Amino acid sequence: MSRFVEFEVMNMMPETIWIVKPGENSNRGRGIRIFKRVDLIRQFLQQKAGERWVIQKYIHNPILIGGAFWHKTPMRKFDIRMFGLAQIIDGIHFRGYFFREGYIRTSSYAFNLSDLEDRDVHLTNDAVQDRNEEYGKYEQGNKVSQKDFATYL
Repeated sequence: MSRFVEFEVMNMMPETIWIVKPGENSNRGRGIRIFKRVDLIRQFLQQKAGERWVIQKYIHNPILIGGAFWHKTPMRKFDIRMFGLAQIIDGIHFRGYFFREGYIRTSSYAFNLSDLEDRDVHLTNDAVQDRNEEYGKYEQGNKVSQKDFATYL
């Protein structure tokens, strides 16, 4: 935490939004929080003493999917999922595999910064999205193929 506070203060970023993620044993969007104030991050981490956390600057102006070029849907957050496998053979040789087809996961609601607690706006994890009433409204399972995404771009 001290290096984070030192960085934040040194760079004088009072308007910065931060995303705080569990550093281990986490998936499905569990434990992810978004903060606007460093003092709230400090309080949060004091309550989680002994646990590891990753603190990142939140991209407050991300590239969004939607609008007139995408079925006239609201402008929403997305992430790109690609898969690879790294293999070490005989403890010396390295082999890598890359699956050519990935996909794009989308959020269900229009992006905005007015409510940082709204996980349905800010997180694209299936475990977060599939619990809301808008899931699958714009894309089946909130997924876009790589090919369709390339067409959108």
